Amino acid sequence: MNRTLWMLLACVFVSPVWAQQSQTELQLTLPPQIFAVTGVPISVYFDNIVLTQSPQNYRFKVTCDVGRTVDRHWTATPTVQDAGDHSLQVSVYTADDKLVESKSSVLKVTEDRARPAAEPLRLLVIGDSLTSATQYPNEIARLLSTNHRWEMIGTQRPSSAAEGVAHEGYGGWTWARFVTQYEPNPDGSVQKRSSPFVFLNETSEPELDVHRYFARRGDDHLPTHVVILLGINDCFGAPPENAAGIDASIDKMFAHADQLLAAIRNAAPQAQIGICLTTPPNARQEAFQSNYQDRYTRWGWKRIQHRLVQRQLQFVKAKADPQISSVPTHLNLDPVDGYPNHNAVHPNATGYKQIGATIYAWLCDQLARDAWTYSPDQLRPFWSGDIVEQESVLFLRDANSNQARARLLFPIKRIVSVRSSSGEIVYENETDYRFTPGSSEIVIPVGSRIVTTMPSDLRRPANSQRFQLTHRDGDGEIMFGGKLEYHQLQTYVTYEKAADDWNVSMPTFDADMLPITIKKLRDHKELSVVLLGDSISTGCNASSWGHGAPYQPAYQDLLVEHLQSHYHTKVKLTNLSVGGKSTPWGITMIDELTRHQPDLVILAFGMNDSATRSATEFRQNTEAMISRTRSALPNSEFILIASMLGNRDWVRLNHDVFPEYRDQLAALCGPGIALADMTSVWSEFMKRKKDSDLTGNGVNHPNDFGHRVYAQVLSALLVD
Repeated sequence: MNRTLWMLLACVFVSPVWAQQSQTELQLTLPPQIFAVTGVPISVYFDNIVLTQSPQNYRFKVTCDVGRTVDRHWTATPTVQDAGDHSLQVSVYTADDKLVESKSSVLKVTEDRARPAAEPLRLLVIGDSLTSATQYPNEIARLLSTNHRWEMIGTQRPSSAAEGVAHEGYGGWTWARFVTQYEPNPDGSVQKRSSPFVFLNETSEPELDVHRYFARRGDDHLPTHVVILLGINDCFGAPPENAAGIDASIDKMFAHADQLLAAIRNAAPQAQIGICLTTPPNARQEAFQSNYQDRYTRWGWKRIQHRLVQRQLQFVKAKADPQISSVPTHLNLDPVDGYPNHNAVHPNATGYKQIGATIYAWLCDQLARDAWTYSPDQLRPFWSGDIVEQESVLFLRDANSNQARARLLFPIKRIVSVRSSSGEIVYENETDYRFTPGSSEIVIPVGSRIVTTMPSDLRRPANSQRFQLTHRDGDGEIMFGGKLEYHQLQTYVTYEKAADDWNVSMPTFDADMLPITIKKLRDHKELSVVLLGDSISTGCNASSWGHGAPYQPAYQDLLVEHLQSHYHTKVKLTNLSVGGKSTPWGITMIDELTRHQPDLVILAFGMNDSATRSATEFRQNTEAMISRTRSALPNSEFILIASMLGNRDWVRLNHDVFPEYRDQLAALCGPGIALADMTSVWSEFMKRKKDSDLTGNGVNHPNDFGHRVYAQVLSALLVD
């Protein structure tokens, strides 16, 4: 099989820029994620991502299936069809077309839509004079007001603030002032006042007390989101010619940042915190001349700001805290038209709106992630108990009778609910669907609101798609679902079984199989897990990955949430999976894997190996990953995932090798190594259902139900 094709079909995983190839003097720097929201323009200004005095002397090529390059920047106004993740690569060439440097990121587009929420978004904005100007908080509020309930927290409500807008923004302030500043005799000025977070303690000593700050609001409403835009004043005085001096200033800043972030996390443990990357300077040297005469130059601040952005990205990555992320506020700010002629670091109205739009896009991404609510019922194994939760079906319509039907895994005793894949539409028995108790089939009558599909609609003409997915019968190609195309055609059914006829041997909990892992969980100690696999394990085609309702997380995140809920302890997941990869690549990743000191390693390969790799070689590669890991970490334990099956109708898929892979993995198991057998589960699925009922992309990824089954199988090994 053509391995290149498998690489193309896999979703893209992008490593952070500082982990990629060594940088050139140009120091092309991109954040790992760029946030965008439908209907709101987003840009990447080239001057803001490279360290050079003459960006106009280079040619910038942006490769992305969204947006276009215009003059000094790449720009896009995403549509609903663009919702989801997109690879974005920037390559920089000299005037004579020699490649200087190339870096990648992921453009995350979220649909701007109302989302049901019991509580409003509560936002605390912390910053310096850019925040004090109140223009970008006003823009955030304007954008939020279209589809979201919101509140802003803060003591600062200047006359320029729109209704409801508040913040903690003070001109000239730094991370240090927010952590330490106490003024016993305030005079109302910005400089002679205490930090809103610093109070006298019981011994009349000033101390950082964010709990008290929230308590003084007079209610129990903590922020759901915190945005911090600081850094300019912390580092503006750094020596631009001295790299060590710049880093020393940044190190000092981060020491105070650590204190404030820890205090916020402690006082508002559920809040998502966005660290805004420091905004770029005005492109005009005359603005610096006007503000600072000969004391400061644009190029001097540019060098400091560029290094500060690089260090901020490293700082957030090193935190490894899922509730702290970077907000790329520097990318979308036009360094020419986003600034007045004679101000070096303060944008004009256009620039402030661009900052606000970036923060809003980050907030929408966070809200989309929060839209799915964890329930242990959804992680209850489908093969045990009487109720099957949200099993997916795709109703295919017969061309002759015009009747659509689909089958469930088990015969039906009672249907609890039938919902659209988004969960937003609840369908009615008899009107929208019909079933006979004791049968596993659901029939869709004419006039139903349920989505039905002609089999021909799941075909495409030969050579009409970017990937060649030739159908085994030779009649064109299988429709490729790059995002949520199949998800949107599927329907989810919760029902009570009339009979439990599942005869496949399923995993059961055995504390002696993974003793170290289970002991840590039971002792409420933090468990470190590293996942190494292919595109399935990057989360491809889960609705959260595709930024569509119901925003269900991928299997690995479901597993973490389930373990944390059950054992009341922290589980730290490091996901090193990359789309298109197979076991030889996995071997090369062991040094990186062991660097994270995992207690438990989950290896999830097979889909891409099946292109040409024998079962023997697959086993040898897996053994090599285990032995090399244990050479460095002798007590590490493993779960080996035998992969789901792909679409048998795809000519390039070798179905026969999957059971052989499973058997080879099973032979490796023993104390400290367990098998999660998705191959047997999927084999039985395909006897009872169609691939279109379960697929996320038409060929080799699971949908939401499939991701839940992955999590259920893994949970059966780990949850007592």
